[in-house]
Amino acid sequence: MFLKTGNAFLNILRKRSTTVNAFKKLIDIHPQVQYSLDKCKPIVALESTIITHGMPFPQNFDTALEVEELVRANGAVPATIAIIDGRIKVGLNNTDLAKLAAKKQNEVIKCSRRDLPFVISQQKCGGTTVAATMIIAHMTGIKVFATGGVGGVHRDGHISMDISADLIELGRTPVAVICSGVKSILDIPRTLEYLETQGVCVAAYQNYGIFPDFYTRDSGCKAPYNLENPVEAANLIKCLYDLDLNSGILIGVPIPEKYSANKGQITLAIEEAYKKAEQQDVNGKQVTPFLLEAISKITEGKSLNANMALIKNNATVGAQIAVELCKDNIYKDIYLQTEKMHKAPLIIGASILDLSLTMNDEIPTVLNGATYQIQTKQSAGGVGRNLAEGIFKLHGEANFEEVTFPDHLINHKGIRPPGKKIETIANFPKSRVVHELRRFIAIINFYRRFIPKAAEIQGQLQNFIKGNKKQDKTVIGWTADTDNAFAEYKEALINATTIVHLIPDANLVLHVDASNVAVDAALNQINNGQLEPLGFYSKRLTNTQVKYSTYERELLAIYQSVKYFKHAIEGRRCTIFTDHKPITYAFRQKPEKASPHQLRHLDYIGQLTTDIMHIAGKNNLVADFLSRIKAVSNEDLVDLDQLAANQKTDIEAYGFLSNTNKSALQLKWIVIPNSSKEIACDVSSNRVRPFVTEQFRQRVFNSIHNLAHAGRRATIKQIAERFVLRSELNYVFRANE
Repeated sequence: MFLKTGNAFLNILRKRSTTVNAFKKLIDIHPQVQYSLDKCKPIVALESTIITHGMPFPQNFDTALEVEELVRANGAVPATIAIIDGRIKVGLNNTDLAKLAAKKQNEVIKCSRRDLPFVISQQKCGGTTVAATMIIAHMTGIKVFATGGVGGVHRDGHISMDISADLIELGRTPVAVICSGVKSILDIPRTLEYLETQGVCVAAYQNYGIFPDFYTRDSGCKAPYNLENPVEAANLIKCLYDLDLNSGILIGVPIPEKYSANKGQITLAIEEAYKKAEQQDVNGKQVTPFLLEAISKITEGKSLNANMALIKNNATVGAQIAVELCKDNIYKDIYLQTEKMHKAPLIIGASILDLSLTMNDEIPTVLNGATYQIQTKQSAGGVGRNLAEGIFKLHGEANFEEVTFPDHLINHKGIRPPGKKIETIANFPKSRVVHELRRFIAIINFYRRFIPKAAEIQGQLQNFIKGNKKQDKTVIGWTADTDNAFAEYKEALINATTIVHLIPDANLVLHVDASNVAVDAALNQINNGQLEPLGFYSKRLTNTQVKYSTYERELLAIYQSVKYFKHAIEGRRCTIFTDHKPITYAFRQKPEKASPHQLRHLDYIGQLTTDIMHIAGKNNLVADFLSRIKAVSNEDLVDLDQLAANQKTDIEAYGFLSNTNKSALQLKWIVIPNSSKEIACDVSSNRVRPFVTEQFRQRVFNSIHNLAHAGRRATIKQIAERFVLRSELNYVFRANE
């Protein structure tokens, strides 16, 4: 009997392990979050429905940034959870947060348990509710989750059966939810009864056992238990996992007293909001966002301020509890332990790629230096790899052990900078003198092949060290722009691209591009119809190479990138993509048409591949943008305030403003956004176009043309859509040619 029970238990564990492994294929974990998970450091999960449906833009974006910063300030790592383009994200960078916050509500799905399969399969964006966030946090090993308030039983829930999925999830998912109780718009007594039925442990936090109700500190209901400090809360969570109850904990943290709403006023606002919802026939998962927005309007924004305040307070408390949970090795992830019980044997040995060359012609008795036709065959080898393959076939499952070297981390996904290095660089102080900045850039450049746009990102910082000696102690004059560049450089490494493992029989794709300042390439492999990155290459042109024709620069880009990636391309099917169509005919032209160095380049490329195809520039964005690492500079950007000041003294501008030129243009003074100055713009069409004075025409041209180096007609069209440059535009273009 004991043996049968044991086998059944092992089958459950194996099923659980398989579920976790399948889930990992759908998820992208931020490197800082992954490092904290690996080292059992405190993490606080944060939901994203607050961002997508809880607040208007830009308050939602600002609040999200402030909440994450509060979590960090209290010693934990924030892990905002969302779904972006069908990928589950655990931990968002600022770009992802901004993208999510700026979306309209009809562009992003409010995502609970039932919505997860659809949103992921359709590659849509979703803001995760309490229920969905709990599921994802639990599957990734995060135990503490801070939010504003949870859903509950709606006011007519006993008739309509409108009960939030958050309550059911709390009954079956072991995650501690730190919130300001149940939203005031719901039936709180029935919600607490339902939580009791689901077996959810509910406790108030530093509120004398009184359960809060979101906008106010007193819902009129008592919580079963009261917690006085983070230590008591951490011990409660620990016991939950020791008992293996598989249910969650709800900790109600009251809103800070100075932001607490008047009970009578908020009740009247809720009643009025409910009447509006009934009149407009709002139902389903749209009810809560509608009511919160209506209450915010009725209270003239006071409820929104209270909402932001309680979320920040809950994040602070959640971080304090997470820190206590990690002390004295208290933080144990039972599912990570479960996976270790079934981990396949770890093989330590060599894994190599065997390259076999077989002559198709008859083997001569004496090698005379002639060229012979051969057949290439690749196969995986190495004692360690062969043993691992055998165990996989016998065992039915094998896990690739994550190995951390001093400078790299290798796991089943690929290779990337290790979390410790990322953490060190993320905390690297701002350099005071030039030689300190040089050292910082050198550290980042070590991981250059993981970072797309590396040279473009470090452009402003390079200006500080250009022409200086190695031990230069010149004090750096930091500005707002260079401060942002320094922070962006750190962020680039934190979000460094994972370079995947090379698949022996996968076809390779090499995207190349050349501008008048640099060449660039991105090598990818095709796996299940998807491009997977194998590395990036970028190099500035010499003074001589800058003078090459477009054709010669594109050929040089292919030559240099093929030479750089020779180790991966040799003996493989590799297709080269370029946005310069004439280069696709390079191997079909007559040799006498090519110059000697062109022939040398073609000879070398032809030894590895002759498959060159054309791709439109707009589809070759990775390589095209990286190749313009110098062309896109802040010097080319147009300062509208300076342009407006210059217009005041420009005779031609006043001629159009007074209509003495009898032109179809209709110039009017328009206030510049976020500024008190006015700028003269043409309003004759549905586009508002600033009038560009002679002094700024070259800069406007550079700002548009250098983005993608389009041709004459395309550049003129793009400029004409945005600015008024008059007839001098063709002259500016010719001057640049």
